[in-house]
Amino acid sequence: MVRTLNRRSLLRGVAALGVGPALSACTPRTWKNAGGNVQVTPQQRAFPSSARALIELVRGAESRGARVRMTGSGHSFSDVAVTDDLLLGPSCLDAVLPIDGAQLRADGPVKAGRALVRVQSGITIRQLNKRLWASGRSLQNLGGYDGQTIVGAAITGTHGSGLDHGPIVSQVVSLQVVTAGGELLQVEPTSGVTDPARFVDHLPEDPSVRIRLVQDDDVFNAVSVSLGCMGIVYAVVLEVETRFWLRERRTLTTLEALSAPGGFLHELLRTGRAPARKGEPAPDHYEIYFSPYASRKSGRLEHSAILTERLKLRVEPSRDTNARRRGRGVDAGSILALVADRLGVVETELNRDPEVGVKLIETSLKTLRDDRFVERGYRVYHLGAANYARALGIEMAFDLRQTLDATHELLATAARERWMDRTHAIPVTLRFVKQSPALLAMQHGHPTMMMEIGMFSAVSYAQSMLVEYQHAFMSRFSARPHWGLDLDVIRDTHTIAALYPEWATWRRVYGTLNPHGTFDGAFTDRIGLSQPRSS
Repeated sequence: MVRTLNRRSLLRGVAALGVGPALSACTPRTWKNAGGNVQVTPQQRAFPSSARALIELVRGAESRGARVRMTGSGHSFSDVAVTDDLLLGPSCLDAVLPIDGAQLRADGPVKAGRALVRVQSGITIRQLNKRLWASGRSLQNLGGYDGQTIVGAAITGTHGSGLDHGPIVSQVVSLQVVTAGGELLQVEPTSGVTDPARFVDHLPEDPSVRIRLVQDDDVFNAVSVSLGCMGIVYAVVLEVETRFWLRERRTLTTLEALSAPGGFLHELLRTGRAPARKGEPAPDHYEIYFSPYASRKSGRLEHSAILTERLKLRVEPSRDTNARRRGRGVDAGSILALVADRLGVVETELNRDPEVGVKLIETSLKTLRDDRFVERGYRVYHLGAANYARALGIEMAFDLRQTLDATHELLATAARERWMDRTHAIPVTLRFVKQSPALLAMQHGHPTMMMEIGMFSAVSYAQSMLVEYQHAFMSRFSARPHWGLDLDVIRDTHTIAALYPEWATWRRVYGTLNPHGTFDGAFTDRIGLSQPRSS
């Protein structure tokens, strides 16, 4: 009888009663990520919809000596979010919540004209974009996919592109997180948005739930990219801006032209700022797609590339129907959509003849060319059909100054692999991110170049080739794997300590907020970090 009910209504009703674990009897227990390479069958699953339900679930887990984690949308290719004890789902924590303006600092962001929005942790970027747009607001920057939860993206260091913008977590100014003992903390920087003298120690939406304010830079910078290891985030406050449109230009060029004196990449690395075209402002966001394989162009061997530049527009521009669609002549995602729809055929061909991948990249880059796409900002960030291909990927964070050396290493490695009949079939992407104070953000400590490498998942050598890239880049450049795309290459805390100079501070905060290992899981087990289980 229960199975005939609307699933969402059932989830909300059961979770509101604080009996979420009982739901495991009527929902599939096995959880898989979007890529299909990580799956777990936890002892229990639950879908809380309130802070009270979340607190009771954490307290119940602690009383049994069980561990508890919350997944996001499952877009991660790593085991960072899972446990085999109590696995929480975020789908019922998707509300926009009130902010008590009387508790904010008088000289804070609101007085400065900056807008704040408070949301539950399970709201997806797609949901949030639509709600913000309707209220005249936008997130400041985004990555290329909108199916992730905003908190899942933030606490793993996910990012967009443009050196004036940090990772998504840089838009978070306050976190409400359930920690050891089921205590709800409101964590902010030392000079956070809340005035301690005006702070009211209960939730606006539920005065029966107590909350403690913690304003400390070390704690905030640890919790903000905590990988879920310090508690379960209930809600966050984001700083947003007036909504905007984006004009996107995708120019077909070569990696050599971009890197030559006066080229876009050369000037970006030389000055730390994106160069402007004559008579135009500098782009707000930019990224580079390129082929790892050289082809002959104008008598020389060069690597095809697409330079993507995006300019913010505060007033909706007039545009024709073609300007509302990506692509010249056809939807720019059509080639990749075709790949996604007929992936079995493409993968069979790649396994049979790796040179198919080289040709596919060239075709994809040509199809992506476009000089007139204008849309709502959040629609331009979203990459479209490419997000739905069955693929694996890695992303490595380099010091911006290593950009050219790292790119040359990629090209050399790809050439060697090609001789062994192992080729890419997806363009490599370079993105650029402002440094972050978050202690375990991949962008911590310096402006960062993020290199993304994708492979179709059914290609026989896909995972092994990606793992080789991760090991090589870590060894030669001390590059940091994206936490959500780490294919088990980080195996111990010594590796993390070598990559992240503030690891000791992060670990101290972790020990304080997770003293009994309640929020440990597969990831902390893998690296040897997990606390002894509480009895």
